[in-house]
Amino acid sequence: MASKSSSVIILAIFLGTSIPSETIATSPGVFLKNTAKPNVYMPAAGLGTGCKIGGCQISPGSDMVSYNMTLSWLKMGGRRIDGADSYGCEPGIGKAILDSGIPRNEVFITSKTGPGGLCWPLGYNETINQAKEIVKNYSTTYVDLLLIHWPVNYGPCPIHGPKPSIPTTDPYCDTGLPSYDEKECRLSTWKAMLEVYKMGLATAVGVSNFNVTHLEEIKSAGLPLPSANQVSFAPTHGPAHAPCTPLGTKLDTCQSLLQYCTENNINFNGYSPFGGARGAGNLLTDPKLEVIAKNHNVSTAQIVLQWQWAKNITVNPEATNPDYQAENLHFFDFELTPSETEQLNTWT
Repeated sequence: MASKSSSVIILAIFLGTSIPSETIATSPGVFLKNTAKPNVYMPAAGLGTGCKIGGCQISPGSDMVSYNMTLSWLKMGGRRIDGADSYGCEPGIGKAILDSGIPRNEVFITSKTGPGGLCWPLGYNETINQAKEIVKNYSTTYVDLLLIHWPVNYGPCPIHGPKPSIPTTDPYCDTGLPSYDEKECRLSTWKAMLEVYKMGLATAVGVSNFNVTHLEEIKSAGLPLPSANQVSFAPTHGPAHAPCTPLGTKLDTCQSLLQYCTENNINFNGYSPFGGARGAGNLLTDPKLEVIAKNHNVSTAQIVLQWQWAKNITVNPEATNPDYQAENLHFFDFELTPSETEQLNTWT
């Protein structure tokens, strides 16, 4: 049976794609579909840059932290970086890419518009304007994947400090107007993302923290579906966890969302693969996970990442330490047993 990376190479040759050979050799991944240009290749392993930089908000020194971690990641073969406008890390990432000497088309940049760590608004004009600003912040002419960070305005916000009052000109998205409509606000914002895609500011567009209901709204409106949905996924927030996204119900398990995304050609991109900053230490030093890691002579982090990749979930582990970054890049050369997989699926 061919490995995923071998299958990718075969498919790339069949399609006649111009994907750099170095990217395929070092970065198994997926081809994005739906709202993505032909042959947009997303490496499976990405560098999360959010909560290592001031707790998912703009903070002093965030550019330098993001510069150092990105440059380290690129030097050891990493080719995908996950950022967001609200993280305050875009200039540092952009400079690291330039200083690395790696051609821009060999680096995959994900960024996000709208609410997230900070209260940027949703809305048609706001989304287009923010996309233009994001591209400028990265010192590039496009990002590879642009996501709507959050499906409602001003949430989950604030994380730290008082909620800033940032206006939106979109009548569907202004919570202070009678015309405010949460569903129509999402659709208006998604229409803006489609325009961003047409403008060439992003080679693919998607969403983050959307549940099945939100995705069905897009389908019911007759609009193209996203190419990706970035959602929290970890053994502690696994298949049976409900709600999978904060705005879901107790019936909205991660497994049902994963299945929906798979059936509709939406890449399921998992963030916080180790359970987030608070839970990672407990998970990665858990004796049960250490036993599995010993069975394969790898780290506990690599076990978790392989478990997710086996479900075709692309991952965004955060790490500033080069040793940890190296582990987060190399989890493709072994497979978990069915019993190990089930143990992680039902982690307690």
